[in-house]
Amino acid sequence: METEEEAFYIMLQEALKNFNETDEFREFKNYFEHVYCKRTEAWAYCHRKWLGINTNMHIESMHRTIKYVYLQGKKVKRLDRALFYLMKFVRDRVFDRLICLEKGKISSKIAQLRKRHKVVQKLTSLCIRKNEEECRNLNEINSAVPEDEGLSVHSPIVDEEEMVICEDRKFL
Repeated sequence: METEEEAFYIMLQEALKNFNETDEFREFKNYFEHVYCKRTEAWAYCHRKWLGINTNMHIESMHRTIKYVYLQGKKVKRLDRALFYLMKFVRDRVFDRLICLEKGKISSKIAQLRKRHKVVQKLTSLCIRKNEEECRNLNEINSAVPEDEGLSVHSPIVDEEEMVICEDRKFL
């Protein structure tokens, strides 16, 4: 998993050259170039490093669970058996999810989001009014700066309707 974009593209070009050298891989090279090389942003780790998750880990974990827990490490040649074990896996996953929901145990990420949300809700109206005045001043400054210079000033605007919707719908 390469994290540097330049190094990734160099490695990609080397791999394509290697695929082109042998007759066995030429057809695969054409397929790979046509399907994957056009959209490296979707799958290359160097473009996904700030997402906080490597999507392959969950798929590999699920595959390992199905193979070793449900299939006892054996190859399944019959489609009906494979579907039977997949249905058992899905049933168990749904059951585990229902248990988690009923327990009410909160993950650390959701707990942190809720904590931040409570802090934001405790802001006084005085603080909000002060921020609105600063926003007006910043908007005046922003309108004075020409757009072609590439400079702009942004500030968040707190809307009371958003707070009401947020409170009524019990968002995080």
